[in-house]
Amino acid sequence: MPTPQELFERYIYAGLTRNAELQAGLFAVDGVYEAPLTPSRAQGRSAIQAHLAALHATLTTTPPPTDIRYVPHQTIDPAIFIAETDAMIGDVPMSLVHIVRTANGEITHLRDYFQ
Repeated sequence: MPTPQELFERYIYAGLTRNAELQAGLFAVDGVYEAPLTPSRAQGRSAIQAHLAALHATLTTTPPPTDIRYVPHQTIDPAIFIAETDAMIGDVPMSLVHIVRTANGEITHLRDYFQ
């Protein structure tokens, strides 16, 4: 069974390849994706896939992120993983914070904080 950190890494990789289906497949059937600062929210794999596919579609003229680095933070609860991520999108730096909640090898709730 993948750890929360491994699920996060798979989620990031799928995002780099702009594969919304692969990203959504990491979520529990009733999982939740949120980006509170944008604000956006999707619940359920199909809704998450549609939401992420629409997001990827808006980025067709934007190069994929490069030079991605993240600082992992383990929490008292082993099912929760937090990552501070820095990346370059073209020549623009981007910083994010991800809070990943998991159960049974799936993401149950993922919050992406970015602007």
